[in-house]
Amino acid sequence: MKVIAALILGICAIISASFISDGLTDLRTGDTLSEAQEKANSSRNAIMAFLKLQARDQAPGVSEQQHPVKTVRVVSTIQYYLR
Repeated sequence: MKVIAALILGICAIISASFISDGLTDLRTGDTLSEAQEKANSSRNAIMAFLKLQARDQAPGVSEQQHPVKTVRVVSTIQYYLR
């Protein structure tokens, strides 16, 4: 179970990093991703406030723990500095 939790946290970190990269494209109209990334500095604070694993589909007669396919919901807040 610890391996699964570590794997999920690693995936969450990768997803959060991609959200930052996507968000940086919106800094100014016309900025490309590389220009926006040059303006970004290190992250100031990162908080993963919510992690939930649940069955992807509601199957009658199958409990959530027995369902082989899961949905992962992660809510995180990342603050970063701009140059």
